[in-house]
Amino acid sequence: LVDKARLVLQAGLQVVVATQFCFNPRHLLRWLRDATGALEELQKELGVAHRVSFRIGVPGPTRLRKLRRIADICQVPRDFLHPSMFDMALQGATRVSP
Repeated sequence: LVDKARLVLQAGLQVVVATQFCFNPRHLLRWLRDATGALEELQKELGVAHRVSFRIGVPGPTRLRKLRRIADICQVPRDFLHPSMFDMALQGATRVSP
């Protein structure tokens, strides 16, 4: 990520980091903290103040079983899946999005 951001910042452009989706909010927060810190250090190193922003994909209301299937297709390790806020939000739900 830092190597790619370096090229973008050196070209005088803004960096936008986008994720497809995240299954585990704790992993997401840790990754965001680490990535933000690394990119801030890079900005200081290069002496640039170009904006760096994040766009985070969050799965919609979907049962954990379906998220596991999507994770398998995308080769996301099972370590990154656990009943989380997404699962809790679905408790008692009668409809889910396709």
